[in-house]
Amino acid sequence: MKILVADDEQYERNAIARLLTQTFGSCVEVRMAENGQRAVEIASLWRCRLAILDIEMPRLNGLEAAKRIREQNPDCRIVFLTAYDEFSYAQTALRLGAQDYVLKPVEDEEIIEIVNRFRSPAAEPPPPAAPAKSEVTRVEQVMGFVKAFLAENYMNEISMNQLAEQVGFSPFYFSRLFKQQFRMSFVDYLNDLRIAAAKKLLDDPTLPLKTVATRCGYDTPSYFSKIFKNRTGMTPTEYRQQNEMS
Repeated sequence: MKILVADDEQYERNAIARLLTQTFGSCVEVRMAENGQRAVEIASLWRCRLAILDIEMPRLNGLEAAKRIREQNPDCRIVFLTAYDEFSYAQTALRLGAQDYVLKPVEDEEIIEIVNRFRSPAAEPPPPAAPAKSEVTRVEQVMGFVKAFLAENYMNEISMNQLAEQVGFSPFYFSRLFKQQFRMSFVDYLNDLRIAAAKKLLDDPTLPLKTVATRCGYDTPSYFSKIFKNRTGMTPTEYRQQNEMS
């Protein structure tokens, strides 16, 4: 598997290249570029299968380099590296057909996980869809789907990793995009949905707490009570009693 690593910081690109060769041995062939222009030149002649590109590079940044690489080699997979946790970067990355967006400093496990996904054709996620005519970007489409899915399924057992796989993102990428979009973690968002539903159910004094907990996606009343108090400052029983008095 041919992998191009482009980063203007020599230490960074050498570290990634060394990690790849030590981990995958002869299964990968790695070449390096010190700027975006050099990355395009190498990619056009070498026909790499995966390009790992820093976004902030001289002469040609990673976003523009990716655009040119994909024009010459549509089958090349793109992964962006950046020190800037900017949602606009993620949106642009997805418009360009990127498969992942990794925030520096990069963990070795992230790089290995990404390469493992692309080593086997059967393991590759489908390429990102082109932006709709309404110019809604794919990331906005995906997060719109996720929001609607959670609103309809919050009462069921939901795994963030499985949901990430369903929309074609790595768990690392999905978690970061989710937090940027909704300003909270996946777990906090899901708990907020469940607690909001629980408040409505607690208005019915005939419903046992166990039933309320189950209908909101919690396995046990004790865990439900713990989460409820963390989010509202009172137990479900106290909340119900307060509502009865008002």
